[in-house]
Amino acid sequence: MRAPSASEGARLHPAAIAVWFIEGGRRLGLGLIPLLAIGGRVRLLLLSGLVAAALAPIVRWLRFRYHTAPGTLVVEGGVVNRWRRTIPAARVQSIDIVQKLRHRAFGVVELRIEVAGGSGSEAALVALTPQEAERVRRSLSQEDVAAGSQAVAAPVLVRMAPRDLVLAGLTGGRVAIIAVLLGYLQQLAPDDFISSGAERLVDMGVGGVGLVISSVAGFIVVAGAISLGATVVTLWDFTVERSGDRLLITRGLLDRRRSQVALHRLQAVTLQENVLRRALGLASVTVVVAGRAGPKEEQHETSLLLPTGTRRTAVELIAAVLGTDASRLTEDLVVAPRAALWRRLAYAALVATAAGVAGVVGLDARGAAAVVVGAPAALVAWAAWRALGHRVDRPHLVVRRGVLVRQTSFVALPNVQDLRLTIAPLQRAGDLATLVLGIPKQRLKAVDLERARAEASFEQVADRLFSVPA
Repeated sequence: MRAPSASEGARLHPAAIAVWFIEGGRRLGLGLIPLLAIGGRVRLLLLSGLVAAALAPIVRWLRFRYHTAPGTLVVEGGVVNRWRRTIPAARVQSIDIVQKLRHRAFGVVELRIEVAGGSGSEAALVALTPQEAERVRRSLSQEDVAAGSQAVAAPVLVRMAPRDLVLAGLTGGRVAIIAVLLGYLQQLAPDDFISSGAERLVDMGVGGVGLVISSVAGFIVVAGAISLGATVVTLWDFTVERSGDRLLITRGLLDRRRSQVALHRLQAVTLQENVLRRALGLASVTVVVAGRAGPKEEQHETSLLLPTGTRRTAVELIAAVLGTDASRLTEDLVVAPRAALWRRLAYAALVATAAGVAGVVGLDARGAAAVVVGAPAALVAWAAWRALGHRVDRPHLVVRRGVLVRQTSFVALPNVQDLRLTIAPLQRAGDLATLVLGIPKQRLKAVDLERARAEASFEQVADRLFSVPA
């Protein structure tokens, strides 16, 4: 396909007709086909509707045009009502290149453009050759198209091998999702399902214990297989490259996606470590991007910079993205005071007391078993206290918290939009306070700081915010 002209515009690849037809047929549903067996005028109306649905993509393709000017994309179309949309490059939030199975069949890709503050794709060029899609992307990214063909390859920050994806799938969070679904299924079961099942297992003796063990093992295997399969299909050939001031993220086995993230729009970078990954010395990295629109699943996939890797690899990646020294990122964090531990232990004591009352009052095995939650509650309280940490004396503010999933977030000072100091009633007794850092789409909380330190940190960050040039 030749380069689009600003005067006449260019049409999409003819494969757009087939792509639109497939998408329209999927929405319409193949369930209308059996209705063709109906005779008379109803059948004639259905046939007319199907013919119109088949011709609509052709008319849509004939009416759809686009062209790029320096720093601008103009798209126009419309079958009945004509429309024209101009998208300045300065407002472009992200440009994604998607290649689903239907695109692969015709050797084309789809280019999706989102703008800051939008609720979804502002323009979707559903069928372009890969070369044309790259040309449009470079034009909107304000990169030199001529020089782009001769430029050296973008440096690769992350490339996930198949064995890394296997590790990501087996240590990720999809197993927990399956457990939640089983919990919902349990709610649909009869009230005496668990108790009656336990009685039957007791009657079975050793065989019942073996059945429980094999059932649990089977669940773990199935959950792991589902998690592994979903991870491999979604993140196959996961690669992160840096091209100037942008990150290019490629992923997908069946549906190939290539997304770009502007570094100046990154609001925060987060190091995530669940319990299993912490035990294995692994971590993942995600980012918060201002103004990112689209479905939540796609936002999550685009925000992922490292599905899993060693903690050292994760920290080095964060340092490369932030442009700072990796050795200083996670050192010298201020830990929470002892008063924060006592506050959490007080909550754990309340939980244990409530469980004890339930165990005394309860007349079945579930009520009696509730007494044992005191020790785990205290352990969780201790782990939550140990996870707390923060640092606000450097260009990148750091906040760490989390028990099951420990999150260490890094925020550049200019990205902080509002700053708060809060003191809850129970914090007042321990002379504690919470520092809240507001950034687009997220609030980071440095919880249970010593009140004097929190007030000093508040003043320090506030002074630096006001001194940052606009």
